[in-house]
Amino acid sequence: MFRDAYTKWTTLFFFAMAVFAIVFAKERFQADGAHYLLHVVQSEDFRIEHQRYILVFSQALAWIGVQFGAPLNLVFILNSLNAVLWFYVLFQYAVHYLKDRHAGIAIILTSVLGVLHIQFVPMYEIYYGIPLVILVYAHLRNNKVSTVAEMILFLGILVTALFAHPLLPIPLVFAFIYHAIETRKLNWKMLIPVALVFAGWYIAKKLMLTEYEAGKVSLLSAEWNTSPDHLLQPAYYRGLAKFFLTWYTVPVLLLTWTIVFFLLRKMRWQLFTTIAFFAGHILIVNYTHDNYPELTPYFERMYLPLIPIVLIPFLFTLCRELQFSHSFIMITLLLVVAWRIGRFTDVGMDYKQRTEQTTQLIHFAQQQKGSKFQMDVNDSFTCFKWADWSFPMETLLRSTAENPLRRITIVTDEDLRENGNREKLDDDEFLFRRWEIMKDRDLNPRYFTLMPGKYVVLAPFCK
Repeated sequence: MFRDAYTKWTTLFFFAMAVFAIVFAKERFQADGAHYLLHVVQSEDFRIEHQRYILVFSQALAWIGVQFGAPLNLVFILNSLNAVLWFYVLFQYAVHYLKDRHAGIAIILTSVLGVLHIQFVPMYEIYYGIPLVILVYAHLRNNKVSTVAEMILFLGILVTALFAHPLLPIPLVFAFIYHAIETRKLNWKMLIPVALVFAGWYIAKKLMLTEYEAGKVSLLSAEWNTSPDHLLQPAYYRGLAKFFLTWYTVPVLLLTWTIVFFLLRKMRWQLFTTIAFFAGHILIVNYTHDNYPELTPYFERMYLPLIPIVLIPFLFTLCRELQFSHSFIMITLLLVVAWRIGRFTDVGMDYKQRTEQTTQLIHFAQQQKGSKFQMDVNDSFTCFKWADWSFPMETLLRSTAENPLRRITIVTDEDLRENGNREKLDDDEFLFRRWEIMKDRDLNPRYFTLMPGKYVVLAPFCK
């Protein structure tokens, strides 16, 4: 009976997320999302940066659509459905190959907990990598590391997770330590290849460290980084507590419940390990960054590794020891998921308003001569103050989808001021983004064309 209910309700969840993805398809390529999607359409190839090859999986459906010459509106839908398919495939792997229904529930929860704005940029490498931590732990828990085939799959998942994002080694190490504490033994035949994989990953990253990642690493020792000073101020911790209670309500409740459980059961090592990794990760993030509320979309990515650190002890220890009924687990899961989808929809209406506003600006610009436009400076500080570095890419995509005969791109004054772009641009060039100048003729003719000419400043649009 539980098997039937489990199948029915989990299938309903993925169906609901697929409907959400289709309804909000035009809202789900903000910021980095527009950057990667435009690259896929422009080059008709995958865009991989910083050796994070998990990006192949985040771009797969959009890439397939482009290979078949699908119209952009269909590519938008495929791009939006991609994350749903990813979590569904990992869910099926956990339930049917690993035979672990708790891991399946954890996969579902990793797709909805700790993410709100990320739902509208569902291509971030760390978002795709987090459920892999659950699979690594599920492999260990179910002893699926015995045969050669199992070991290949296990190490493949581990390597993919390690290269997905520099912060993912933290929850991965937690998974290995927590499993050793739970089983009270070490599997040396498994640990030796795992140690070699970690060593190989570390050496590879050191040799291939990009300028972007080197800049992030330098925050740990940069003299100009004043973030550590805030760690000495009690008021900062009050703000941090408010942030987590506001944006990470469910994970904090699950962690609190787990801590109380460990205390009552005197499971000291599980308690110490969970708190140490949870608090340690927060410390690392705040040692290098100031936790300002307006940067919530960015911090969603930075704090995502906390989700498996919370879910592993809660689902695999607390739920097991307390022997919760299957009905209780499913009802609780449904309530959490329904609430999160409701929050996604609520925030999605704000993003829909942004999309409509951008579309109206595009229609306004399409009535002017030329195809390269600069937004009015005052507009960029008022009703379009949210427009970021990817806005030229977003407007090129949206204008092409709206009217293939009138493709345009819109930049901000900041884009043109960056690195002296205004003086550098020739009539036959445009800003792919503010750090990248491209020739008009180099655009993919299957989708894009821009007319030669200078950037034209638009009349004020905001009222």
